[in-house]
Amino acid sequence: MHKLKTNRSLARAEIFEIERSFQLLKDWGYAIDDISQNVGLTGVAKEVLLYRHGFLTELGASEIPIHFLRSVRFGFPTRHAKVLLSIDPSLSWSDKIQEKFPVKPSEMKDLKNEENFGIFSAFCKKVYDKAICHLLEKYANIDARDHWMFFERYERKVKLLSIEALEDKLKLMHSLKLPSKMFLSGAFDAHPQVVRSVMSSHPILCSWKFEDLLRMSDKFWSISEEKIRVIQNILDEYKISAETCAQDPTLFLLSPTRLNKILSNVDPEELQFLRNSSDFVKMLSNPVSFVEPKHDQNIAETIHERLFKIRGDIDPTMSPFSSWYISSMLSLSQEEFHDLLQERKLVLRSIKFSQARDVVSTLLDMGFTKSQIITAIEVITYPRSVILPALIKFMNKPELQPFDKFKQRETVLHFFVYFLDKDLNFFGFKMFHNKSDH
Repeated sequence: MHKLKTNRSLARAEIFEIERSFQLLKDWGYAIDDISQNVGLTGVAKEVLLYRHGFLTELGASEIPIHFLRSVRFGFPTRHAKVLLSIDPSLSWSDKIQEKFPVKPSEMKDLKNEENFGIFSAFCKKVYDKAICHLLEKYANIDARDHWMFFERYERKVKLLSIEALEDKLKLMHSLKLPSKMFLSGAFDAHPQVVRSVMSSHPILCSWKFEDLLRMSDKFWSISEEKIRVIQNILDEYKISAETCAQDPTLFLLSPTRLNKILSNVDPEELQFLRNSSDFVKMLSNPVSFVEPKHDQNIAETIHERLFKIRGDIDPTMSPFSSWYISSMLSLSQEEFHDLLQERKLVLRSIKFSQARDVVSTLLDMGFTKSQIITAIEVITYPRSVILPALIKFMNKPELQPFDKFKQRETVLHFFVYFLDKDLNFFGFKMFHNKSDH
């Protein structure tokens, strides 16, 4: 249990990833006891395990001890064995390596104990580096002047690859016409076969060609088919369409657990509006958009309300969505809503989203029309706690009886705002708040 709590790879892994990796280790024939002694491997992505296992089998190793899968970097000899076993046959130095290298593939697991292997180190390193440079010039459009930078920054990644694996990776990247800088990015961490498998099973992802997503971000090179399936199931459950997701496909790079937690806390009625908003999808992809505030703060109940009541009042990027939401409730376009506010000399940033939404919902529930609210749009600048008692008092005024008849007037709420200002002797929540403090 202590291992489970302290292992970093397990702490970062998703449940479905742990299950996949555990099943893969069982399929390879490892006993449950061996897996439990190396429990950290279950927190390693399945694709990474396939990659590590592939390195060893490519070198001719069989019956690989499970602890070897913790890392494929066993030391200098391993690197040069890869040169011997999988170097491009067309390269002129291949035969020289074959003549000088005394270790057979079947002896791979004992290679690190071969003392006499050191005499070939300098020669093999020279050949290996020359082979890499040849491939970089051929596929990555990286000239000799940039080789030093490549080895300085990415030597650890590249030297874990056999020449065959490196060439396969570069061929795939070259076929996608990636810019040179993408060749030196996180895309090197991906296994070509895994990427091809995802491209085959999901040629189109949320209205984007998967090839275009690979060009967009190197993070898409490490996404798995299983993660795409889990994320898609969550989006389908909450009826978020592919067209909406297309506004920000990086949604598929999120943790499924985090995405499900956020969506499950959004009020279902509000989600009717949110699921069609490109702004909302972009916020889901932003790790700082949904922040759990401290319990002693005066906060609203849902994550959505926290986002707009707390962050929305201070973050200017929230304004477009706030206006879109309120304008949608009133069947106005955003342009019409902005023009209306400008005409009444109201500043959008001074209007709290949560109170505007609550006031509009309350008035609609009480039978007032959208047109009447638009005529008295100033009403959304007042908090609901002020509007509700004042409206009841207004509806009972003797001079307005019978109120049902007076309520039919288009300007009824305009009169209400007038009497509200007159009776309370303030305009807006700020003055009311200051007055209540004294």
